[in-house]
Order: sequence, then C-alpha cells, then structure tokens
Amino acid sequence: MSKIAVDTNVLLYFLDTSIDQRRTKAAELILLHPVFNSQSLSELINVLNRRWKFPKDSVIEIISRLMKECQYVPISDQTIGIGFELVEKYDFQIFDAFIVATALESGCEFLYTEDLQNGLVIDKRLTIINPFV
Repeated sequence: MSKIAVDTNVLLYFLDTSIDQRRTKAAELILLHPVFNSQSLSELINVLNRRWKFPKDSVIEIISRLMKECQYVPISDQTIGIGFELVEKYDFQIFDAFIVATALESGCEFLYTEDLQNGLVIDKRLTIINPFV
C-alpha cells in the first residue's frame, strides 16, 4: 500500500457534515492513516476555531483524534528549505510548498489536495491528486 499525504482541505471535508460526498471521500483517505504537517494543523485549528466557531474543548478533541488516526509530521528547517526550492521550481505558494515538502520527506507517493494541479508529478516521485474531481 502506498504512503499518502493530505492537505488541510481533506481534513476539513472529513469534519464537514454539510457536504456528504466530499466527506465520504475524505473519510476513506483518513482511514489510510495519511501524513499531514504542522501547516495543515494550524490551518485546521484556525478554521475550526474562527470560521466554524467550535469551542476550544471540541477543537482539542478533534485534533487529538486526527493525530491518532493520521501521521503528524512537524515542519523542520530542512522541510522549509525543500519548500523554498519547490517554490522556485514549480511556482507553488509557500504554504503549499511546505505541505508538498513534507510529503516528499515522508516518502509519500501521493498527496491528496484540491489546491494544486491534479496529476502533477513532483520530482518523479510524488503525484498530486484532487480526490474531489
């Protein structure tokens, strides 16, 4: 089985009860124990807390559960360096580059996101897949 990574949007769709089809697909990906990084964790907490107005104790419970189901990887100095190289090479947004860099460093074969070009292959080893098309 291939190792995968997910972007913040997959984590959010997993928690969003208003879009059943996307939630179902996101849940399938979460069951594969994907990699996600501290960038996605911060973005997720921000949406849960500020936009969705979840109480802090609910946010803590959700994050704790996701960290058990997924593989959390903090962003290191090396990740940032790889991210900057990806910005130059592929013209990614900086935060997207950190997510891609984490997937590369973690040995993932696929990164599931709706924010990057579907089918793009990064450094001949990581394929971007939009699971919602």
